[in-house]
Amino acid sequence: MRTILAATAVFLAMSAAAVAQQTDAPKPYTESGISVPGVIDRPVPPPAGDPRTPARRMRDIRSWDKCVLAAQRNADADPLRPQMDTPEDYCRGRLGMASRQSVPFDAPQQ
Repeated sequence: MRTILAATAVFLAMSAAAVAQQTDAPKPYTESGISVPGVIDRPVPPPAGDPRTPARRMRDIRSWDKCVLAAQRNADADPLRPQMDTPEDYCRGRLGMASRQSVPFDAPQQ
């Protein structure tokens, strides 16, 4: 009797492992080999009328972020100095972009 129960338990364990292997979807991996669930391999489509490449858009966004952080850091360095513009207003004039994700005024047109 024990042999039959042991054999049944082994059979059930092996069949459960086989079913679990079939139902698990493969997990996406990044370039470093780390499994990251929910990673989208396709880039987000550009806004309508945006002539920039995805790399150029990311470079412009990083430039905006760096500019805002630098302006905030400068404002925090001397709290008694009056701030005539917000960091975003300063970066609008400096970078020629209306907002973080907008097309710069001098962007090449296609």
